[in-house]
Amino acid sequence: MKAVATKGTLGLLGISGLGVGSYYTYDALTSKEEITSTKDTKGALESPETKPATLQETIAKEGRTILKTNEDGWDIKLHAYNTSDKKIKLTKEDVQSLKEWCLSVLSKPLNSKDDTYSQAKQVCTLPTSKEKLLKEQKVLATENDWEGRATEYAKTGKDNLAIPEFKGKTEAINKKDIENWCTSALNSEITKEKSNYNLTLKWCTKTGE
Repeated sequence: MKAVATKGTLGLLGISGLGVGSYYTYDALTSKEEITSTKDTKGALESPETKPATLQETIAKEGRTILKTNEDGWDIKLHAYNTSDKKIKLTKEDVQSLKEWCLSVLSKPLNSKDDTYSQAKQVCTLPTSKEKLLKEQKVLATENDWEGRATEYAKTGKDNLAIPEFKGKTEAINKKDIENWCTSALNSEITKEKSNYNLTLKWCTKTGE
C-alpha cells in the first residue's frame, strides 16, 4: 500500500509521530495543520505516547501561545532576547533571525538537559504586558510604590482606568490588592482579543504613565 503523504506547508514546524505511516505537520506560526494517517499491514497505529513531547507542545500545555511570523510583537520579543541572561545563537541580532531560531527549535523533543525550552518559552511566545512595558523603557513599580498606587486608584480608578477584577468590591482597594493584580497582569499575554497593557501601564509602573 502506498503511504499517503501530507501536503507541504511552509516546512517550518513539522511534527511527526502520531502513528505508523502517519504524518503530522503543524505550522504554529500560520495555524495550519494537517493529519494524514495510513495503517500498516496489520491495520494498527502506533501509540502517540511513544514519542516525547516537543518544545511547542510543552509550551502550549503551560498555557502559552506561540507567536506567529505574521503577527506583531517580534520587536518586543527581540528586546526580551537582548535583555535576557541566557543568550541563544542567532545568525544576526534581528527579528528575522529570531523567527528562524524559533522555527528551528519548536519541533524538537523536550530535553531537560539544556536551556532551549526556557529560552523558546521566553522569546517564541506572545509578548506579555511586562515585556512591552520594558521595551517602552517603563520602570515597573516596586514594594515602595504600591501604597501610592493604591491611593491613586482610589482617586482615579474608574471608567477606562478601572481594573475589571475590582468591580463590585465593597472594601477599599489597598496596596496588596494592586500588587497582587499587577503580579498576575504583567505576565499575561497581549492578544488581539484581550490586552490589559494600558491598565498595567497605569497601575503597575512607578509613574503610571
